[in-house]
Amino acid sequence: MIGSVNSGYSASPGTCWKRADEDLVLLNLAQAKYLVLSGAGARMWELLCSQTSLEKICSAIVDEFETTKPVVTEDLKSFLSDLHSEGWILAER
Repeated sequence: MIGSVNSGYSASPGTCWKRADEDLVLLNLAQAKYLVLSGAGARMWELLCSQTSLEKICSAIVDEFETTKPVVTEDLKSFLSDLHSEGWILAER
């Protein structure tokens, strides 16, 4: 599935993803690389690609993974930063 990423980000051209058991596999054909996400990271990606706001993503992760909003907020910021720096998502300006 090729998905756009919400809230000021979009998936890099050529990036597609698919659920594989409990993991989520991202493949970027243009860059010839892949990434495997699991747990909260996989769920964050799915929610981003379903056009869910960052606020709702935080709430869903808190509910689904029994954590706190401050922890999830920092984790999501870090996750987005990592995905951006590694070329998986683009920041829309």
